[in-house]
Amino acid sequence: MRHSFSIWSLISGLLLIGFFLIPNSLERSFDGLPWSAPVEFLAVGIILPWLFLLNTRWLRQAPVGLSLLVLFVLKIALSWMTPSAGWDIWVYTSQSNMAVDRWQRTYSTLLTPGVSAHLEKGWSDQREFPIEWVNDKKSDKEKLWVGVRWEGYLRLPADSQLVIVAEGITHGDVTIKNDDGSALELPIVQKVEDLEGVPFIAGERTAQIAGQLCFSGAGNWSLVPLIRRGNGSYAETDDAQVLWGTHAGAELSAAELKTLVLFSYALDWAMIVFLVCWFVNVFIHSQRASLLLGLTVGGLSLMIQPVVLPLITQFDGTGITLVGFWILLIGLLSLLTIRRSQDTHTIEMSRTSKWPLWVFAPMVFAHFMVKWWDEVGRMQFMSSGDDWLTYQVFARQIFVEGDWLHRARPVFLYQPLYRYIVGAMHVLFGQSSISLYLLNVWTILAIAMIIIGLVKAFQGSRWIALAVSWSYLVIMFSSSYRHQIEHGLQEFAALLFLMLTAYMLVMYRNNRTNCAYMILAFVFALIATWVRLDHVVMVMALGTLLLGPLQGRTKNAWRLLFQSAWRNRKTLLTYLSIIAAGLLLVVLRNYFLGGEVILTRSQLIHADYVPKSLLGHLKGVVIVLTGKPSSWQSYSLLRLSGTLLVAIILWSGTILSVLGLVVRRGWLQTYHLSLGFILIGGIIPYTFVLPMAYLPRYSIHILPWAMLSLALGFDLWRRRAEVAQLVV
Repeated sequence: MRHSFSIWSLISGLLLIGFFLIPNSLERSFDGLPWSAPVEFLAVGIILPWLFLLNTRWLRQAPVGLSLLVLFVLKIALSWMTPSAGWDIWVYTSQSNMAVDRWQRTYSTLLTPGVSAHLEKGWSDQREFPIEWVNDKKSDKEKLWVGVRWEGYLRLPADSQLVIVAEGITHGDVTIKNDDGSALELPIVQKVEDLEGVPFIAGERTAQIAGQLCFSGAGNWSLVPLIRRGNGSYAETDDAQVLWGTHAGAELSAAELKTLVLFSYALDWAMIVFLVCWFVNVFIHSQRASLLLGLTVGGLSLMIQPVVLPLITQFDGTGITLVGFWILLIGLLSLLTIRRSQDTHTIEMSRTSKWPLWVFAPMVFAHFMVKWWDEVGRMQFMSSGDDWLTYQVFARQIFVEGDWLHRARPVFLYQPLYRYIVGAMHVLFGQSSISLYLLNVWTILAIAMIIIGLVKAFQGSRWIALAVSWSYLVIMFSSSYRHQIEHGLQEFAALLFLMLTAYMLVMYRNNRTNCAYMILAFVFALIATWVRLDHVVMVMALGTLLLGPLQGRTKNAWRLLFQSAWRNRKTLLTYLSIIAAGLLLVVLRNYFLGGEVILTRSQLIHADYVPKSLLGHLKGVVIVLTGKPSSWQSYSLLRLSGTLLVAIILWSGTILSVLGLVVRRGWLQTYHLSLGFILIGGIIPYTFVLPMAYLPRYSIHILPWAMLSLALGFDLWRRRAEVAQLVV
């Protein structure tokens, strides 16, 4: 993997992110945090990371940095010049709380203190209301009650009337106060059709508004302010810039408002042009055949998905199997293209770890954006008792309620760090959990890239690297692992930092003069440990990657291992000490807050999780390396074959790695000892604690290493004649 990162890339990247962070009250495409609108979500969550990973060199160039600086300064100026738009909203969980003005804090409160949210345009769906706290309070969706109160200002066009469409209300009132002191009650209807009998009364150009509505029961809710014109037509308020938070916004002249709107549009289009130019640069410097293939299939999937997806969901409720099928097809076509190409540029570019981003990422993200488009910005109702709901509750307690040390859990319940990741994603992307699912998709693609880098670092062939990366993607998007993508659990985040640690250690081993790799490895190892504590043995075993490839028969290889460990003792001890310090911090936190010297209570809650016999200790290993053995009898033939295939990979890859530790003969003499330590380290914890729920989640961190073990073993067997000469 080529590394073109520099301080100028970092500065340009920060300016770019800063542009998207700064708020824009005029409700344009890029209006700042949170990135809860579909266009913002697409730009920041998918397009920017994709372009950044493919080509950071472009950000080094002086004209690019200068352009970003200008855009950043202009965005600050626009934010400073524009009055606050939208109404201040407060939501209440009960009538008694509403009576005493005990309003509910939300993730939006972190960005706009003093209010629950801002209403800049209507909420047409119940899940668009700021009610992510519903899951925390375990409210019955069928009996849910929410009170909404707001204050703000109006700037009405001539010969128009503001009306409120509020579906699902039980009672409420909305009053506007004109500049002359007169008050008028606004009409509230359940549907637009109900306005036919309501008399039209043109409103004043500017007015103050206040209202409170109560919503209850099942069915859809909505809160949509509409402009009703004298000719009987209707328009949305955000099109005419009607809703304002301050009197200064309502008093803007037509010329001032037009200037601000044009300024905002110009900035949005300037950023779009910037992103297009970046993409053109990426295309010029990429493996164009593979990128064209990926873009073509991505476009094709966009066109046919509305027709094909309903058919797929009849036997796969997630619809993700379709992604696995496309990856299988695209991978075959791409490998054939590279194989038959005589172009040296194509051959050279196929060696890079970016191949999955060119070939598969466009189609993968096209599929998920179509699937998730309507869910961006909307909260998801979650069933009680699931682990993903537990992390949502913890995240709210930390970020929304300000319990930063999470004193609500004086002894850590479940994994320590993932609750903070969940909360941070909500701060950035709003109340929807789709950002967590997107993080899982990005993790799978990142692992595919890292696999290529690790195969290259282990001196594996280019074709083995591409094949194992492609196979990994097919398995993750077509086997039972696909169900984990939309669960919002910590396995993928833990795996991401686990693999990043491995990659940084290998890069440092190959380039000892670059200490940045070692520092990043320390940081990623610490995060990987905190995200999932039962991976700590595996994280420690990653340290063996520093020792280099060790050749020879069993006795000689182990002798070289100890010699290399002694030569690298300072680095190894530092690495292990940082992991130990991370564990100690968790223990100290639990002791000072909860009075217990313990890492986590998560697995001690259920006695069923603790093995009670020798067979029980072995059962954990079997579950990890097979997935879901208890439910195989209920599998269809297709699902059973896929599960068996993955189980064969897990078992054979693990067994091969163990053989590489104790039976080093023939081509196994050059097999990497570290693979055995890593896989054993990943399995050992489950001999003491049984993996019981959401299977095969406990195999997610094992699968890429088992595939690497098999792929590198096959490559050594294929080159056994060459290997025999190396070890003579």
